[in-house]
Amino acid sequence: MNIIVSKDIYLRPYKKKDFDSIYNYSKKKEFVKFMEYKPFTKKTCKDWIKKKLNSKNILFYSIIYNSNVIGTYLITYIGRKKHMCDLSYGLDLNYQKKGIFSRVTKKIISKIGLKRFQIITSTRHKNNIKSIKKLKFKSEGILKNYFFDLKTNKFFDAIIFSKCK
Repeated sequence: MNIIVSKDIYLRPYKKKDFDSIYNYSKKKEFVKFMEYKPFTKKTCKDWIKKKLNSKNILFYSIIYNSNVIGTYLITYIGRKKHMCDLSYGLDLNYQKKGIFSRVTKKIISKIGLKRFQIITSTRHKNNIKSIKKLKFKSEGILKNYFFDLKTNKFFDAIIFSKCK
């Protein structure tokens, strides 16, 4: 099912033809700066996508902007009754700071009838935290040593945000 955000932005389920676009931005060092991953190789990108697609609890969307794949948005259903979800996303660096993340997230929240949405991000990712707060997600606390950074081989903290209906 496609999710129409605006005349120029929509989400659709991942298609194999999206791979090159996703790989091209996820191989950049700056893209994974605040993530636990190293820049993707073609193999690690394919493996990551395959793992997400094979999970029965994940809806894997490609973000389309003016007919171009510019990112991914994953909705992971959690909880015994699947009444909540974890939102995760990756946006090509060339399309960040344009309000796309906010517009897409607002649309997802309005379309999906769940009780709770949550986002977990690095405490170091100040721009992401600022965007999440603008969407009126509430901080629930710091998750100590939550992520393991494959680039530095060190653990780092995360912050969990939620929005409840």
